[in-house]
Amino acid sequence: MKTADVFPSRYLKAEELDEDLIVTIREVVMETFTDRERGTDTEKPVAYFEELEKGLIINKTNWSQIAKQHGDESDEWPGKAIVLTVMDVSAFGDVVSAIRVRSQAKSAKPKPGDSATPALIKRWSDLVKEAQKIGIEVEPIAGNIGKDELIRRGKQLKDAIDSFAETNGGVTPF
Repeated sequence: MKTADVFPSRYLKAEELDEDLIVTIREVVMETFTDRERGTDTEKPVAYFEELEKGLIINKTNWSQIAKQHGDESDEWPGKAIVLTVMDVSAFGDVVSAIRVRSQAKSAKPKPGDSATPALIKRWSDLVKEAQKIGIEVEPIAGNIGKDELIRRGKQLKDAIDSFAETNGGVTPF
């Protein structure tokens, strides 16, 4: 069992990323976190993505990188793609793995035939939106999903959408 399975979190952890991941920002919201040592509440920005269930707590370093790529106004970030990567960083007197946002120009290209491509992930996101409009629940995909698995799940979802349309006289509500 992995740590993430034993201790699930609403937020993405470095251990959960096996390789660089291109994601599309769905929204950025402020969420309240409690500092257990101090007993105080603080608000932090959290980004949620079309492709993932979990959000990413955005620190100042990642905020600056996203702002460089897409402007400083986070209200304009939805629909924009970023690359998440894992780096070893020095923090709190130790070296730890952390999620960082990196420039798309420097990002590693997906391995041919292995990783889901940005175009496949975009198509998956579009299918999920269609399915949600007609009330079909869709299980979120893992951040490291392979190309073949994403294609298989995409075909299943497309079949479910088409089946809905057939049972409703060829009409979907979009």
